Amino acid sequence: MTTTEIPTETVKTNVNKEAIEGSASDELARVVLAQGEIRLQAQLQIALAADQRAMVLAGICAATATAFLGAAVVAFGQETPQRALGMAALGIVIVFGVAGGLAAYVARPAKFWLAGGRPKNWWEGGVLDKPLSASLVTESLNYDERIEKNDRLLSRNAKLLAIALRLACIAPLLGAFLAWALNPA
Repeated sequence: MTTTEIPTETVKTNVNKEAIEGSASDELARVVLAQGEIRLQAQLQIALAADQRAMVLAGICAATATAFLGAAVVAFGQETPQRALGMAALGIVIVFGVAGGLAAYVARPAKFWLAGGRPKNWWEGGVLDKPLSASLVTESLNYDERIEKNDRLLSRNAKLLAIALRLACIAPLLGAFLAWALNPA
């Protein structure tokens, strides 16, 4: 969810902004807009922390998969191949590989909506002939839509990261089971 790709288009909303524009004072519109900015900033902090967790998990999974791949090579490469241990190690490699891939996917650059706007949207968007409260209401509605989109992205990525963590936790158990089940003795 990194913010390397920042959308610049205006967000569309289904709220009847004309009804809201007429009822909001400048002060109220500023307060509502500030609340949207606070929420978007909090989402950004959550997203960055989630990215850090995902990258750490991806690194742990990659290192562990590499170590178990080496163990599999050693197990299969012995004079008397240890097939059960080699297969167990390969099973662990696969599960840690999938978990690491999911974690890396979660930390990918994605469209993430930020607070603030482009000044040209105010100058070129016909905003200057409207009352200040109407412009602030329009911007707060844009913020609300951004918040919803960010929430969907954060929720989806949190679910994927939870799956990756579960996979990483069961990988050793899978390896132990495979070593036991494939042991000819």
